[in-house]
Amino acid sequence: MENDSHVVLVQPAAADTPRPAPSPLESLENELQSTCASLTAFAQDVINFSYDSQNSLFDRVNDFVKCLHAVDEKCQHVDAMIPYDVLEAIDKGRNPGHVTFSLLESCAEANNISRGKVDVMRQFREQLRNAATQLPADTDHQLTEPNGNDTQPHTAPG
Repeated sequence: MENDSHVVLVQPAAADTPRPAPSPLESLENELQSTCASLTAFAQDVINFSYDSQNSLFDRVNDFVKCLHAVDEKCQHVDAMIPYDVLEAIDKGRNPGHVTFSLLESCAEANNISRGKVDVMRQFREQLRNAATQLPADTDHQLTEPNGNDTQPHTAPG
């Protein structure tokens, strides 16, 4: 029985190929990951603390402080606005994506309500125009558009 599988060889990128510099946001993300790793190591040293490991703990504290300083420096180059609700959800251990999704849902609902109000006003305006055409011919009237421009006078047929 023949084997129909194909093997594809992928050449690794040349070592001398320059990589583009990471964007400020990617750089911040990398630094945050490094800070999380430093915090994990720091927490592990706190859990396993003994008098003999005191110098190691001090080193972990210093590493963590350096990471926080690096994050602060990277933040200066990133212009991002994060809604307070998202930060609050993260602090409470909830998924920030759910907060963002519910915010989008509430915006869509408000948009639909506004759209409905606009549609009702258009229908009212059309009914008003239709009713105005049924007024007696000797009534002098003009309808005004919402922007203040006068429209052609509507007169009753006949």
